[in-house]
Amino acid sequence: MSEEFIREVDEDLRHQQLTAFWKNYGKYVIAVAVGIVIFVAGSQGYKKYTEGKYLDVSEQYTAALDNIGSGNQQQALVKLKELSDKDVEGYTVLSAMKRAELHLGNGEQALAVGILDGLAKNSGVGEFYRDLASLQAATILMDESSYEETTARLEPLLERRNEMHYLAKELLAMAAIQSGDLEKAKGLLRDLSEDLETPEQVKFRADQLITVIE
Repeated sequence: MSEEFIREVDEDLRHQQLTAFWKNYGKYVIAVAVGIVIFVAGSQGYKKYTEGKYLDVSEQYTAALDNIGSGNQQQALVKLKELSDKDVEGYTVLSAMKRAELHLGNGEQALAVGILDGLAKNSGVGEFYRDLASLQAATILMDESSYEETTARLEPLLERRNEMHYLAKELLAMAAIQSGDLEKAKGLLRDLSEDLETPEQVKFRADQLITVIE
């Protein structure tokens, strides 16, 4: 067999490995972050559960979840939109995330991204949650965005050294891989691997990806 044929086969296998890695781990990155939001926001809501206005909002959110469980998504979306507009700590985030999830599940990507972008710009929401919304929106759009477009969305997160910084850099490395720029991807992944502040799970995935690329 010729060297060119062997090289092409090797590149094809590597591409398949990278694709499989993203399918297995890429969405997990966001799932973990969303889990944190649900836990924190839910806890905040529970602490204030006995207060009248929070009890009312909590009941509305539960009713929306009941609507989803019974298959009445449209009614759920109406209730969740009302909760978003009430600007109550915790439930503003939860309701927006749930609305985005429902629209995305229905194939309404633009609506989901619009909700997340709105949350990201909401000055009444904590920075962590705004950054999470930006990260989610970038993830949803990544398959159809250029590397430059993904970078533009993630740039504010990359400039801050907070919880989302490392997930944003990981996602940017995935975007570089998708665009075919493996050298740029390796640079970003090595930064994550060598940074002592990088969370262990992110560092593990970075090391795994470096192994596949090389």
